[in-house]
Amino acid sequence: MRAAAADKNLENYTKLMTRESGIFLRNAVENQKRSKFEYLKDPFDLVPEGDVEDTIIEGKVAVLKLAGKKGAVELRMFMENDEWALDIFSLPALWKPLGGTQ
Repeated sequence: MRAAAADKNLENYTKLMTRESGIFLRNAVENQKRSKFEYLKDPFDLVPEGDVEDTIIEGKVAVLKLAGKKGAVELRMFMENDEWALDIFSLPALWKPLGGTQ
């Protein structure tokens, strides 16, 4: 995911997300282009960087606890098509422009 973000490759970046997350992000980027309203300054900056400190897996849901330069963050992932996919709706950076967190 970080490689796709570094390359600014939206298609590859969203392939690693849940289906709903990918659709949402692609639509948000497209709407930004059309409307010139910049909700997300950089959609490739949504996923925080950090080291995984803990992973909790319960069935088809996983929570990864990251520790990074900007503090601790939890990432939620869901099993889709036999692969783990990131849920961007659980990312604080998605909600930051609205003045809060999830």
